[in-house]
Amino acid sequence: MLSASETLLLSSCALLSALTVYWIRSIASSSVSSFMQILCIASYGLGFAGVLLLPLDISLGGSNPNSAIQLSWMIIYWSTLFLAWIALPFARQYLQSGHFFFRKKWKQAYDESVQDLLLLFVTSAIFTVILALHLKTWRVLPILMALGNTYGLMLVVVLLGYGLVAIPRMLMRWARPREELKRIYLLSNKADEWLFDAVWELQDTEDEIDSLLASANHTRAVQNHSDVQYCTDELIAVKAKTLVLPPLLQSKRTKNVRSRRGSTARPTASAATSSPTHKFAKLKKSEESSDDLERLDIDHREVINEMATLHARLKKAQNNLDNARANFSNILSRYKSFARLVEIETQASSSILASTKKFGRTILRGVMFHSLGVLSIGMSALVLWSECTMMLPFNLSPFGFLVQDGCETEAQEKSDLYIFIESISLSFPLMYISICVYWSLMKVTLFTNFKLNGNKMSSAVALVFNAQYFIRMQFPLGYNFLLMFKYNDKCGTTAFSKLMSNMDTVPFFGTGFSLYAPLMILLFSVMTYFNVYPRLATLVGMDHEDAILIALDKCEAEDEVGEKLRSGEALLVHQCQKENDTAYNHNTEEESGIEQISFGRFV
Repeated sequence: MLSASETLLLSSCALLSALTVYWIRSIASSSVSSFMQILCIASYGLGFAGVLLLPLDISLGGSNPNSAIQLSWMIIYWSTLFLAWIALPFARQYLQSGHFFFRKKWKQAYDESVQDLLLLFVTSAIFTVILALHLKTWRVLPILMALGNTYGLMLVVVLLGYGLVAIPRMLMRWARPREELKRIYLLSNKADEWLFDAVWELQDTEDEIDSLLASANHTRAVQNHSDVQYCTDELIAVKAKTLVLPPLLQSKRTKNVRSRRGSTARPTASAATSSPTHKFAKLKKSEESSDDLERLDIDHREVINEMATLHARLKKAQNNLDNARANFSNILSRYKSFARLVEIETQASSSILASTKKFGRTILRGVMFHSLGVLSIGMSALVLWSECTMMLPFNLSPFGFLVQDGCETEAQEKSDLYIFIESISLSFPLMYISICVYWSLMKVTLFTNFKLNGNKMSSAVALVFNAQYFIRMQFPLGYNFLLMFKYNDKCGTTAFSKLMSNMDTVPFFGTGFSLYAPLMILLFSVMTYFNVYPRLATLVGMDHEDAILIALDKCEAEDEVGEKLRSGEALLVHQCQKENDTAYNHNTEEESGIEQISFGRFV
C-alpha cells in the first residue's frame, strides 16, 4: 500500500512525463530523430522534476527525510550529471558533424567530447588541489560535486538578476499595445537583417559546394572511389532541401537586393582564400607548373574531408535560415495581434456587440496584463528581499513563513491535505524563480542557432543545447531556494539538502554564498533596470533582444528614431499584404479547380 506522499510523487511524475512529451512533440521539427526526441524528453523531464519534487521534499522534511524522496533525488542528480556533461555534449557534437558515415560522425563527436572533458578534468584537478590544500582534506568526490554545482550557481545568479526585472517589464508593456508595437517594429528590422544574412550564408556555402563538385579533383575521385560518389549524393540531397526557397527568401538571393539594403558584400579575396577549393586550385597550379603527373591522383580521403567540412557548414546555414524564418514569423504574428488591438481601440463602436468586444479585447486585456505585471513586480520584490536578508542571522523571508508553522511538526504527524497544500504553496515562488532563469536563457539565444521555436520548428541542436544548460542549473537553483528562506536553520533537513551538503566544501559558494549571492543578484537586477545588461551584451557581441532596442537611446535625432519605426512598420505591412495575396490566389485556384471538376461531372 502506497503512502500519500508516494502516491503524490508518482502522480506528479506521470503528469510531468505527459506534459514534457507533449511539449517536445509540439516544438521539435520533423527532422529530429526519435532517439533525439527521447533523449530531450528525458533531459527536460528530469529538469522539470526538481521544481515539483523540492516543495514536496520540504513539506516532508524534518529529522528523518523521506526515503522515497531521497532515492528520487539520487536518481535525478546522477542522471542529470551524466546527461549534462557527457551525453548531451556528445549528442550536440554528433549532430553538428558533417561526416557522411556513422563511424566518422561517432569518432569526431568522441574526439571533441574527450578534448572538452580533458580540459574540464585539468581545470577541476587544479581547483581540487587548491581546495584540498586549503581545507586540509583530500575527499575528491565532494569537491567535484561542489565545483559542478558552482558553475550552475553562477549562471543562476546572472540569469535570475535579469529575469526578476525583465519579466515584470514585459508584462506591463503587453498591457500597452502601442508601446509593444514600437518594440516589434524595431525587432523586425533586425529579424529581416538576420534573414538576409542567413540566405547569403547559405548561398555562399552552396557556391563553394558547386565549385568543389565541379573541380577536376572531385571528378577523378568520384570515378575511382565509390565512397566519394556516396558522399556526393548525400551532399547533393541535403543541398536540394533549400534549393528553392519561398518567394520572400528566394528574392534575397540576388546581389542587387543586398546592395539596395546597404549591406556590404563579403570580400571575394578572403572568401576565395578561405574556400575549401582554394587548396585544390593552388595544387593544380603547382601541378601544371611542375608537370608532375603523380600529384594529379589526390587522395580521395582529402576530398571526402573537404566535402564533410562543407556539409557541416551547409547544415549550420540551413539551421540558421530555419531559425531566422521562425523568428520573423513569430514577430509577424505578434505584429498582427497587437496591430489588431490598436485597431480595435481606435475604431468607433457601432453596436452593443462591438462595444462588448472592444471592452473585452482592450480594457479587460489591459487590466489583466497590468495586474499580472503588478503581481510579478511584487514577486520580484519578495525574491530580492529574501535574497538580501539571506545574510542575516534570523529569518525575514516571506517564503520562510510558508513552512515556519510546520517546522515543529514531523512529516508523519502532518495530514495528507496539509502536505498537499504546503507543497502547492511552495511551488509558486520556486516556479516563478525558475521561469525568470529559464526565460532569461531563452532570451540570450534569441538570434542564434540555439533558439527554441514553436510550431515544430526547433532543431535537434537547439533542443540538445537548451536541455544541456537547463539541467545544469536545476540543482543550483534549488540550493539557492533553500538558502533563501533558511529552511535548514530551524526545520531540520531535507533529502535535497543532504545531497547538496557538499556545497559547503567550497568556501565562496558554500557558507559564504549567503553573503555574496544577494549582492550579485541585486547588482544584475539594477543593471537590467538601467539597461546596463543589454549594453554589456552588445559589447561582447551577443545579439540580445534588449541590446537591439538600445538603438533607440543611441539615436539622438527624433527623425532617425521615426525612420527606424517607419521602416519596420512598412516591412511588416508589406509582408502581411503578400501573405494575403498568396492566400487569395490559392483560394481562387482551388475554387477554379472545383468548378472544373463540377463541370466535368456535369458533362
